[in-house]
Amino acid sequence: MDFESHLYLGNLNSTVTHTDLKELLSQFGEVHGVFLPPETNWALARMLNEDDAQRIMKELHGQNFQGRKLIVRKAQKGRSRKSLVKPISSTETKPSIHNGNPHNTPAGSSKGQPRVVYISQQHGRNR
Repeated sequence: MDFESHLYLGNLNSTVTHTDLKELLSQFGEVHGVFLPPETNWALARMLNEDDAQRIMKELHGQNFQGRKLIVRKAQKGRSRKSLVKPISSTETKPSIHNGNPHNTPAGSSKGQPRVVYISQQHGRNR
């Protein structure tokens, strides 16, 4: 997969929302998606056009956004990206605290059925 249109945005204020980022980035072109993990100071974004992503890096890196100097660079393939979508098997020995359920099984499901957890782009920070 080509990551030329994928951006890393760092040093974000803790009050920044998914909507804030989408509005900021859409000034430069069409935004394909934004991932903003809860309780972090970074986000990943994907622009539809590679030229728009290049322009965002050039024009927004080091600029003040909600009281913080933005870090904007090309996102790199790595561990943090792979962990966004993770298959979870009910045979895991390490307990998970996903949604307060230490047994790692969705409500109403039977044990032994594997499941996949998808973290949405708007998870937790879209107020």
